[in-house]
Amino acid sequence: MLRPGGPLYPADHPHHAGLAYLPDSCGVPKCHGLTVRIRLRGDRVTWSGLFYQDFDGRLLGQVQFDLGDYLRALASARAERSWESPQRRLRRLIQQRLERERPLLRFGVTSWHVTANMKSGQVTVTLLFPGERRDGGTHTFLLALQPVLTKRQQADAVIRELTLSDPRGRLPREP
Repeated sequence: MLRPGGPLYPADHPHHAGLAYLPDSCGVPKCHGLTVRIRLRGDRVTWSGLFYQDFDGRLLGQVQFDLGDYLRALASARAERSWESPQRRLRRLIQQRLERERPLLRFGVTSWHVTANMKSGQVTVTLLFPGERRDGGTHTFLLALQPVLTKRQQADAVIRELTLSDPRGRLPREP
């Protein structure tokens, strides 16, 4: 979201970015309940299509930012991270390790999807093994978290578990 080229970064062409998921706002899980149209013109970034009430009680439908200030604010938010929920932090740490180190390539994994649920204490990792017919080449693993660990330690434990051996060898056998 905050990375260069991410949804909040201004581009030559206007685009929409989801700012918040609102449960049941459209009847579809993870429906973007709050979106904004982002447009770059010269050294100005414009957010439009976003309506919120300002301090004076007026509704504002458009906000403009200086491009330099806007990019510095994105970089600051990306570096600081106090806004991150625990599950988002854990998911990000796992994703970053998988993308940076690519430890699953040796097993033929080309892509993955990670979700974290702190209430259930589990991380779900779906791995894609191209060329396999069973389940369309995807396999999903539920990994239990140790709540006493930090998020970084939990991410390290998930990576260790996934890369201990070929994940396909740990799948239930079909009859």
